[in-house]
Amino acid sequence: MRILTHTFWENIVIKSIFLGLAFWLVSVAVFAQPTIVIIEAEGNLAPTHNIGCLPISEMQNAYTPADAALAFQRCLVEENLADAAAMYYFIMAYGDYDKSRVADISAKQAIGALLYPITAGVSPEILEETNAELSKLKDQGSLINSGFCREIVRIGPPDYFPSYMVQHGMAVITGSIDEPLLADFDGTEKWAEVLSRLKCAS
Repeated sequence: MRILTHTFWENIVIKSIFLGLAFWLVSVAVFAQPTIVIIEAEGNLAPTHNIGCLPISEMQNAYTPADAALAFQRCLVEENLADAAAMYYFIMAYGDYDKSRVADISAKQAIGALLYPITAGVSPEILEETNAELSKLKDQGSLINSGFCREIVRIGPPDYFPSYMVQHGMAVITGSIDEPLLADFDGTEKWAEVLSRLKCAS
């Protein structure tokens, strides 16, 4: 049996090779991080009107949920929670309508994407008080509910192209859907469904 031996300098060279290899592996692990590329279509979640904290009586059917989200945020900042609650239901009503007519399934997450950064920055106390105002609006037959329902019926269904939502979906980027809106969408039927969910149906 032959026993391999190395001189002092040969041992130094071998150790240097192993140390260099170890350093290279560590460097790869530390510095070779994956690159994250965020692709976002122009107009994604973009408002078309810059509105402040408005009462529901001043809302229009040209205002999108993206517009109303600005108003909702400002109402919370001003602690105008009654108007914040009305604005929240406006967003949900119009968002529900838009989700039913937009073809791209991935775009339907737009309402959550609009609201999450707003509510995430609000104190638990303000959110709790806002929830109390939301409960008042859903109390069918109350003066508050009746006033809100009267206004939302007056405003009527959306009268805009939901670009804020269409541009939020992947189909715009991939070009996988030719028509952004569903051809068989029944706006009259859907608006009646929205009013029923708000407990505003006659």
